[in-house]
Amino acid sequence: MGRAAATYALARFGLFLLVALVLWGVADLLDADLNGLPLLLGAAIVSSALGYVLFARQRIALAEAVDAQRRARADDVAARAARLEIES
Repeated sequence: MGRAAATYALARFGLFLLVALVLWGVADLLDADLNGLPLLLGAAIVSSALGYVLFARQRIALAEAVDAQRRARADDVAARAARLEIES
């Protein structure tokens, strides 16, 4: 799960930075005053919409890794409970 989570998080953060730089550059070209919180909010909104579409495969891989880990833990708990049942 670690690799899938790291890949997804880095991809989302990289997209956020890219969108922030593009918005900052466009605002500078248009002589608009877009910096600070409005820039970050705009970048967050645009990058989340783009990330939902662009990173579907990574999101699915992360969900599958989380589910596999959950199943492994559930199997481990069931095995421990069975051992305790046998010992009793």
